[in-house]
Amino acid sequence: MVDSAFVTNPGLFKDKLPYDTRHDFIPVSLLSRTQLVLCVSPSSPFTAAQDLIAFAKANPGKLTFASAGIGTGIHLAAEQFRQVAGIEIVIIPYRGGAPALADFLSGKVDFTFGAVPTIREHILAGKARGLGVTRGRAPQLPDIPSMEELGYASVDSASEMGLIVPAATPAPIVEKLQQVAANAVKDPAFHRSLLERGFQPIGSTTEEFRSHVDREIEKWKRIIAAGNIKPE
Repeated sequence: MVDSAFVTNPGLFKDKLPYDTRHDFIPVSLLSRTQLVLCVSPSSPFTAAQDLIAFAKANPGKLTFASAGIGTGIHLAAEQFRQVAGIEIVIIPYRGGAPALADFLSGKVDFTFGAVPTIREHILAGKARGLGVTRGRAPQLPDIPSMEELGYASVDSASEMGLIVPAATPAPIVEKLQQVAANAVKDPAFHRSLLERGFQPIGSTTEEFRSHVDREIEKWKRIIAAGNIKPE
């Protein structure tokens, strides 16, 4: 099982990885995706993503963003948002998602991205205000518009989970694993359980996952290079 670091690490670590992401593994199936929510404090003057972006453009470097650390998914989501929106913000790297979220909820930073399973309870409790969701509307937070609807479709960061095997795995085994994994994700009870926890069930084919991995690797290489991001 791999998460999104599988496709961001080639851009972050370049030639330092002890494996070749594309050639040493076979992507079996993309199992699930966790959408991210662009969030501000409920006391924030921003009630829409466009308001935040307009302010950031008029006040470069004024807004602060809580990230879980350099090179983490939340940091890269912020960098993607910054590049797509054409704004300058201060990205503050915390040592993990918990302290970043704590400082965001306490009002010490202006905004952040939160994964649906984590941030949903805070939004429903009125402790955070969601302005936009990546990769379509989230069924768990149906009233928050998607970044696509807001005109920022390429702000598509998400946390994903997939199944891979070593490149030498025989094709019949890969095919069987894909079928079993996809069927498990599509099982009504498990499918419902994933949705209830804030995940998007997928259960892709091997070829769909392979193409997705290729696209994501190239996308994150461009974003990381443009942001001059170097992991600690």
